[in-house]
Amino acid sequence: GRHSPVEVDALGVRDIEALATLIGDKPYLFGDAPCGADATVFAFVASVLSPMSESAVRSAALANANLVAYRDRMMQAYFPENAAA
Repeated sequence: GRHSPVEVDALGVRDIEALATLIGDKPYLFGDAPCGADATVFAFVASVLSPMSESAVRSAALANANLVAYRDRMMQAYFPENAAA
């Protein structure tokens, strides 16, 4: 591929950090209410946080409490039957 596995991890971690900064302390990507972009961000974040595989990207996401809270908030809003109790 174009990038080595180490480079892929570094790029993914950089993306996670940028996303965590962008969301900050807001409940959703652009403020107090979810928008269409949140659907894409949620899919990405939920996938990365999945316990199916360990990776540097997952570790970076877990280290950002706001991303975990974002995933949990979206799960509760749109998939309450699958949200953690």
